[in-house]
Amino acid sequence: MDSITINNRIYEIHTAETAAVDRLPPGAEKRSRTKRDSYYVNDFGTFDIETTSVVTARDKRGRFADGYGFMYVWQFYSASTGLVMGRYWPEFFTLLRRIGDHYGCEKYAPRFVVFIHNEAFEAGFFLDQLTHAGFTYEIFAVKNRKPIVIRLHEVPVEFRCSYKLTNRGLAKYLDDFPTAGFAKMSGDLDYRVQRTPKTKLTDKELGYCGVDVIGLYAALSLDLKQTGDTVASVPLTSTGYVRRDYKNKVIKADPSYKLLCQRMAMTPDVFQVVLDLAKGGDTLGSASQELGYIHKGMGSEDYVSEYPAQLLTEPYPMGRFEYEGCGEEIDLAYLKHLEQSGRYYITEFVVYGVEVREKLLPIPCINEWKCYFSEGSLVFNGRLLRAQSAGMALDMVSFQLFRKQYKWEKIEFGRTWSCIYAPLPKSVRDFVLEYFRGKCELKDKLKEMEDAGLDDTEEYANVAMDYLLYKNRFNGIFGMFYTKPVFQDHDYDPESASWIPEQDIILDRDRAKIEFPKMSEKELDEYIQSMKNKLFKGQITAVGPYIWGVHTAALGRYKLAMMIEAAGYENVVYSDTDSIKFKINEKSLAGIAALKAKLTKQAMDCGAYIDTGKHLYVLGVPEDDGVYEEFVTLGAKRYAYRDKKGLHITVSGVQKKGVEQLNDDIKNFRYGKIFNPAGGIMLHYIQDDWHIQHVVGDDGTEDDIELGNSIVCEERIVTLGGIPDDRFGLGFSVYKDLLCCDMSDDDM
Repeated sequence: MDSITINNRIYEIHTAETAAVDRLPPGAEKRSRTKRDSYYVNDFGTFDIETTSVVTARDKRGRFADGYGFMYVWQFYSASTGLVMGRYWPEFFTLLRRIGDHYGCEKYAPRFVVFIHNEAFEAGFFLDQLTHAGFTYEIFAVKNRKPIVIRLHEVPVEFRCSYKLTNRGLAKYLDDFPTAGFAKMSGDLDYRVQRTPKTKLTDKELGYCGVDVIGLYAALSLDLKQTGDTVASVPLTSTGYVRRDYKNKVIKADPSYKLLCQRMAMTPDVFQVVLDLAKGGDTLGSASQELGYIHKGMGSEDYVSEYPAQLLTEPYPMGRFEYEGCGEEIDLAYLKHLEQSGRYYITEFVVYGVEVREKLLPIPCINEWKCYFSEGSLVFNGRLLRAQSAGMALDMVSFQLFRKQYKWEKIEFGRTWSCIYAPLPKSVRDFVLEYFRGKCELKDKLKEMEDAGLDDTEEYANVAMDYLLYKNRFNGIFGMFYTKPVFQDHDYDPESASWIPEQDIILDRDRAKIEFPKMSEKELDEYIQSMKNKLFKGQITAVGPYIWGVHTAALGRYKLAMMIEAAGYENVVYSDTDSIKFKINEKSLAGIAALKAKLTKQAMDCGAYIDTGKHLYVLGVPEDDGVYEEFVTLGAKRYAYRDKKGLHITVSGVQKKGVEQLNDDIKNFRYGKIFNPAGGIMLHYIQDDWHIQHVVGDDGTEDDIELGNSIVCEERIVTLGGIPDDRFGLGFSVYKDLLCCDMSDDDM
């Protein structure tokens, strides 16, 4: 029997037939009080595969056009069975069936959980394989191709995604749990090397395979111990920890809270409008600045915990939405009256002859994808600059920002609703502060240990893990609220081996008729009724009103606009959700200082701070995030800067070490620059019929394998996009030219 050595410990490699499945523990724990088949074994397994990718065709530009991927080795680990490995899918299915025989395959047999880090990848291969092996299963997925749970029917085995549970890649997860004693190996199994199931793997390569499952098992075991969880109690996602704690400390502890949530349940009409206006954070290279221009003497400001801060410092919708009217019943004066009366509102409207007020406005607040506008409208980078007519829905805070940033000739209002506007319940605010306190106190403790030279000790590692725990959960509070109470099912059809296309959430019959033209009248009625039933159930069982998450995001966008305005439109070069990059001068520094003073007072008055006795931490206040000698951006998530530590980049899809390809010259960060390699892997999902595929390895081995759907992996290559301009040879903003080209002098 083969064996490998990891961290000076010998691990024997078992086969699916020889694995000690009989050693798996018999004990089980009930996960749910309401479901009969919710017993789970008090142990778990970890699973991973290694694959080969074959590119068979590329287009004229050299981009991927066709190919296939296949698995050449799989590995499984649990403390009971030890390390189990195989080269073919049928071998793994033998192991699953042996586990089924051990626990029994009756309907209420205890379930054995197998964690897969980034289950979406393995699922791209084995869902088709499971079907052709005779297994049936059910899937819970957050979106197409992104399963969280795959539950088999024939055997009591359930696959879960440990990436969704930990919210970290495997290498980062193992680094965050150093006391588990493992670090992910890198570079030993280059996916570009063509291997087959008959390729003999070296001890080093086998070690790579083993670390992925043994290390994940060790880190998960330590994680469960730290949180006091078992397989039965651990949530499915990282946000689930916060959700569970919130239920215990707020929902169950505050009798009035559940009544409030029931009272705030939205009708289908209101919820449809809220979906239409819901948006995330603003990320955009300033539309008023030259893209590609290298700025000198730049500053960076970043809000401290911006989203949690809103929960503590601002009023929120706090009652049932009441219909206010539409058409001539609603005008600007009436909306201002609602604001002054302490009411929050949402409204639909059409605006005519609309354009931005300021030619240098960095980020106009109206998104193209959330707005319907007339032909010939002026849009820059997805933001509306000018239109003959535009229709949209906005919440009160977003409408206030719209009034500040745009001017128009005429506006006509549609349906409008309002509700009470007041601070969140004390139990909610206390919950946010408790998490913030835990994070701050641990941050102080880490600093003390670092100053004392104890940062290499096991105690420091344990405190660091606790700090990460609090930090991740504190940041997850907003996401807990900003989770839709109703969502479309993300179904996988085993017969066609394909995911059913995702659909928008539609609760309006007229919209549904347009979206689903082939549906009969009866089918439309049944569809709308099913969505209404989901909405009702979802709101009753949600941890809090969805509108709180929508409102938090709107407040975040408004606060970002405040910081941009404080620094000066002409000074802001880039912004991203809760931060800005700006030209340092007397005006920008004075404006930001004034904003800091204002928001600090607001936070202190609202109790949005923690005094640990060593430091005063205030939420929602801009914080200096560095000074840049040089800064250049080509748009959203594409910028480079030089500070006292050297040159850095932030580019979506490019790892930080990609900065080396600039050769320490920021001028090389320009339109058309190719980062090759960019770091990371690009995935191509292949939909294919079941067939026998002949495969050949670089080592000369050949094999015939059964193959259906698969994934092809390629090293990611990123080309910097932008707006080319012959005058500079870089990206240049045409924003001002577009705005000014056909306006009269009076408009200037």
